Amino acid sequence: MVTGILLLISLLSGTVLGSTCGIHCYFCKPNGSCTHCNSGWYGSGCTNPCPETCPGSCHKTTGFCKSCLEGTYGNFCRGKCSPNCNGGRLCNRRNGDCTQGCQKGFHGSKCTVRCGHCVDGACERLSGSCVAGCTDGWTGQTCSEACRAGCIKCTTPNTCVLCGGDLQGPFCNISKTMTSLPLSPPAKSKPLNNSDIAQKEKESGAVVGISLGIIFTVLIVLLMVCVLVYTDGIKMIRRVFDPAYKANRKPHQEPLYHHDELGSPTISRSHLKLNEHTDRK
Repeated sequence: MVTGILLLISLLSGTVLGSTCGIHCYFCKPNGSCTHCNSGWYGSGCTNPCPETCPGSCHKTTGFCKSCLEGTYGNFCRGKCSPNCNGGRLCNRRNGDCTQGCQKGFHGSKCTVRCGHCVDGACERLSGSCVAGCTDGWTGQTCSEACRAGCIKCTTPNTCVLCGGDLQGPFCNISKTMTSLPLSPPAKSKPLNNSDIAQKEKESGAVVGISLGIIFTVLIVLLMVCVLVYTDGIKMIRRVFDPAYKANRKPHQEPLYHHDELGSPTISRSHLKLNEHTDRK
């Protein structure tokens, strides 16, 4: 009877007759090893305190938290859930992924990546694709590529489909008013007096006179050239087609007589041919 009472007391106190376990041991085996630890302790002898980030007990061997407070995750509950998770700071206790999706304007497994320039700021949870398209001036699947300057809508950064302001062209770099830009007013000049007017008229008359002289000179030269060309042309035609002209033409620059080696005068060959032609007639 006494032995049973002592054994019950030893079990409740974590000790067994003949052996001693740590004070944080919940159940001690007869060989002195602790099989269960009191809440907040772990290790073979239940001598290690659980991490302060654990809200309750931890695994006896590893010390991993069996549960985490809201907004924390990880083996020791030291990770912080993203504030961009839907439903407050709720996330997977093991890896920190947002379990209820992301707040508007964020994407990614942990909702830490901002959406691009999406219409309404909403994008697909994992890929970041803009659901309703891009805002003006942006393009790409995630609306993170800027259109070129002056372009409102584009399919690629350099392919504009809608230009802003007065711009036009495939690259929105031509102004619609470029050909009709207002001209600057002419500079004001001082009024001319009579002497200035007379000088202007004199200069204008001189310019006109010189111009007319040049024109008449050019016309005279052209006329002379035409006469010479016409005359030479007539002579050339006669030389080719008129036999009488050929027969009656005078020798050109050939003397009537030549002197032989002994100094005796002899008639030139051209004159001989001309005389023979005359005799035949």
